[in-house]
Amino acid sequence: MKRIVLFTLVIGLFAVQADADMWQVDRDTALLLTNYKVDPSSSPDTVGSLNIYDGYHSDYGPMSGLVGFEGGKQYDKATLDYEITAMVFGDVTSLSLSGTGYDGITSYFQNDNDNYYSVQLLFNIGGSIGSTGFLSGGNTYISSYHELAPSGGTAWPTVDYANLDLSDIDYIGFRVLAENVGLQVDDYPSQGDSFHISMVPVPGAVILGILGLGVVGIKLRKYA
Repeated sequence: MKRIVLFTLVIGLFAVQADADMWQVDRDTALLLTNYKVDPSSSPDTVGSLNIYDGYHSDYGPMSGLVGFEGGKQYDKATLDYEITAMVFGDVTSLSLSGTGYDGITSYFQNDNDNYYSVQLLFNIGGSIGSTGFLSGGNTYISSYHELAPSGGTAWPTVDYANLDLSDIDYIGFRVLAENVGLQVDDYPSQGDSFHISMVPVPGAVILGILGLGVVGIKLRKYA
């Protein structure tokens, strides 16, 4: 039994080290993600605008992440599949990010709404904001879609990029998608609703991770 626990601990430590090679989006960076565009831009069914919350907000209670984003959804009565809701992004050059040798970037996301969503994390090198308000030019690197289950679903999407130099990044952002699966065309329950997703784990999440390792240590001593 001791050998099994030791093996599990070693594998876990390797996993932690692997994650450590990914740069994690922090609070200061998340607060700069103020650009908000419905994608595709031709959608006529945009509702609301982007609101950003730094910590607690009375409409939602304590957020699961440090920075919250609320925005109107794209609603398309013609389809019942994933619909691109919005792109949220920001110019991060003012932060003078530094550090080299990363394997890419990652970020914590949690769904603070009661509907299904998916997210993609992205960053851009060498681009700018075009005349339509979207990122234009340069190279944009984007993660796969990660589903966020209602009322607390979490995800850690990663954007892989070997030997990343953080100072090369000009924009960081994410895309949100609403999932309209199994619903009647005219009965979408959240039409007029908005997504609410938060980023950047609270310090307590880190503490829980440390406590988890401590529990493993206690078990190791018990079986020694």
